[in-house]
Amino acid sequence: MRLEKKTMLRSGTAQSPLRGKDVRIVECSESYVYILNSTHRVSVIGCMDCTIFVGAAVSLSINACSRLKIIATAKNCRVSNCVDTTVYLCTNHKPIVIGDTRAVVFGPYNASYDQFERYFSFVEYGLVISKQMF
Repeated sequence: MRLEKKTMLRSGTAQSPLRGKDVRIVECSESYVYILNSTHRVSVIGCMDCTIFVGAAVSLSINACSRLKIIATAKNCRVSNCVDTTVYLCTNHKPIVIGDTRAVVFGPYNASYDQFERYFSFVEYGLVISKQMF
């Protein structure tokens, strides 16, 4: 999906659930993206000046982004070639930071919403919500 100066909310439907799917957020600018349902893989590529919320994912990949804010729970997180990015992350694994990555700040996951625990349980990766280890 490509957005410019927009807000998008995705939680899936009964006919088209996000559960177990791959989501790609590509070349968005000045936008807000909320993915509430559990997903297999979320890839954020080439986004600028955005806020992205990922409710629960097995894998989160952030590549070639600048001035980005990510709030996510994920089993694995990889940040590559990003500048001025803040990642509020809940994970049991250390995030992987590679490439020309500068001014990236990691902080604790700081959000909640209705149905969070339900979607979170679908991912089944053994993440302990009350114990963040990165």
